[in-house]
Amino acid sequence: MRHTTALAPLVLLLALCGCYVSSTPLGPPGRIDADAALVGEWRCVPPPGDLSDERATVTVFPFDASQYYVEWTEKEETTRYRAYGTPVGAQVLLNVCEVTPVPLPGPERVVRTPNWMFIRYRIDAAGQLELAVVRDEAVKGLSEQDSLNAIRARVADEAIYEPFAVCTRKPG
Repeated sequence: MRHTTALAPLVLLLALCGCYVSSTPLGPPGRIDADAALVGEWRCVPPPGDLSDERATVTVFPFDASQYYVEWTEKEETTRYRAYGTPVGAQVLLNVCEVTPVPLPGPERVVRTPNWMFIRYRIDAAGQLELAVVRDEAVKGLSEQDSLNAIRARVADEAIYEPFAVCTRKPG
């Protein structure tokens, strides 16, 4: 949650703080079922060592059997995302892209390629959710396909991740 502003969507913000962003997800949806443990409302703070005071609420809804609809709310600004897991070795990485409103048909219609980021999540024994993004620096200088291959090959390597947030379930 570093370098955040209330007006910046999470994708832009993660790109600014060094998150790798791709025009291609790691895999298609439907390869694994959605993890029910992620569903619900979470209060998130920066990871240990990050001195910022940013706070966010993340609400994860099941969309279908394999995908999530996610709302990230920070300073009264809500950004919406589509997310789904891709098995990579013994890990699961979330493919996450911002959901933008669909414009009405017409001459001004603009179709844009979604930007995908990759998030590793872990839920510890106490039920705390830890989020880490794949760092741009980990694949710097590689083509997009080579970057995706490097992420797959290094999925268990802690050095490719940047801790992003630590979340606890919101009571209620």
